[in-house]
Amino acid sequence: AALKEVVATTGIAFERLERGIAHYYTSQHALDAAGDAAALMRQYGVAREVVSTKELLKIEPALRAFAEHIVGGTYTRSDESGDAHVFTQQLARRCAAQGARFLYNHDVERLEVAAGAITSVAVRARPTGFCNRFDPEKPELLQADHVVVACGAYSAPLLRTVGVDLPIYPGKGYSATFPILRPELAPVVSTIDDEKKIAISRLGNVLRVAGTIEVGDYDLT
Repeated sequence: AALKEVVATTGIAFERLERGIAHYYTSQHALDAAGDAAALMRQYGVAREVVSTKELLKIEPALRAFAEHIVGGTYTRSDESGDAHVFTQQLARRCAAQGARFLYNHDVERLEVAAGAITSVAVRARPTGFCNRFDPEKPELLQADHVVVACGAYSAPLLRTVGVDLPIYPGKGYSATFPILRPELAPVVSTIDDEKKIAISRLGNVLRVAGTIEVGDYDLT
C-alpha cells in the first residue's frame, strides 16, 4: 500500500509491472507443500492461490516451452515488480528536492544513548585521499526525534552496541541481466522456480534472473 501511494504521489517510473508473481513446481510433493504455505499466507491477507498447469499457462504463456515439466503453480495477483535501483535513485532525488540531506560516503561510528533512548548518531566522512587515512576532524553528531536503522546486515552489529540483538545475517546474492531478443516470447509476469530458488523478472527490454543467496561475511567483494 505504501509503495502504491508513493508511486501515485511522485510519478516515479521504474519499469513497474503489476502482473503478479507466479511460482511453478516440477514435482507434486513440492506443489502440495506450496498449497499448505499458500493457505497459511491467505490467513494473513496474502491472496496466494494454487493454480493448475493450464491456468498457469494462461497467466504466463511464456512458460509453454517448459510446460511438460510443470505440475502446477501458485499465483499472487497483488504482487508487482520493478527495477529497485531505478526506484531508489528516483526517490532519493525527490527527497533531496524536498530538503532531505544525504550523507554519502559516511560511516556510522556510534549511537549515543541516554535514558534508554537514542539521543544522536555520530557519523564521520570517509577519507578521500590516499595519504589521509584518518579524518582528524571530530565526528558529526546527528540529532533527530526518531532514528531508523536500515543498514541491511550491518544493522545487527550496530544495534548490538546498544543492547538490541537482531537475528540478521549477511548474505550474498547473485543475478544476471539479459537483453530480450524476442519480446513476444519473453515473460511479463515475474516467475519463480520455487525448488531451484530462481526468480525471473522483466524490466523493460531486459530479463533479470536472480538465484539463491549464500550466508557470507561482512565484505563487499
